[in-house]
Amino acid sequence: MPTKLTITTVKPEGTLWFNQAEPAKTNEIRTWIKSFPGYVSGESKLVNPTTWRNVIIFESRERCNRFLIDRASHGPHMSRVEFQRDNNQVSTTEITEI
Repeated sequence: MPTKLTITTVKPEGTLWFNQAEPAKTNEIRTWIKSFPGYVSGESKLVNPTTWRNVIIFESRERCNRFLIDRASHGPHMSRVEFQRDNNQVSTTEITEI
């Protein structure tokens, strides 16, 4: 069953988003996501000045789970995790079968 992965990040006012601070690494992450087996589509949008939402659709729950496992060791993603931690940004993840 197709699965939607929603990642919502909230940051303090006055801090940069990772894509502003590290555009090259952001592009590496985007390319990697789009090439991931089972990737169907994705959308990123600024919800408001302090909230960013990414939605990724995978062919199945299994592909989504594999993505989350592999993402944990993906270098550019780990750079984003460190950046968010250092800048008091918090991300939440929601998985929904659609």
